[in-house]
Amino acid sequence: MVDRDVEANKQKIAEAQENTDNLNQFLKNLENPRFLEREARIKFNYKHPDEQVAFIYRDTEAKPISPSFEDILKSLPNYKKWWYWIVGY
Repeated sequence: MVDRDVEANKQKIAEAQENTDNLNQFLKNLENPRFLEREARIKFNYKHPDEQVAFIYRDTEAKPISPSFEDILKSLPNYKKWWYWIVGY
């Protein structure tokens, strides 16, 4: 039982040390002006007065340029479908 308590305490100490390391890294980053500017851009939609913003949207209704083989087969007559099935294309 004591060994389990020791292991649990070691785990808590390791987690506390990891949290301390993360906080130290964050505090170090706060001294970097590029980090602060990046955070301001992300969190507050910050932009410089002489910058222009462009919004890019994905086309959700894009269609393929050429039809697939399955689409071509759908439009073929039945005898040609059999031919492709027998030959194995």
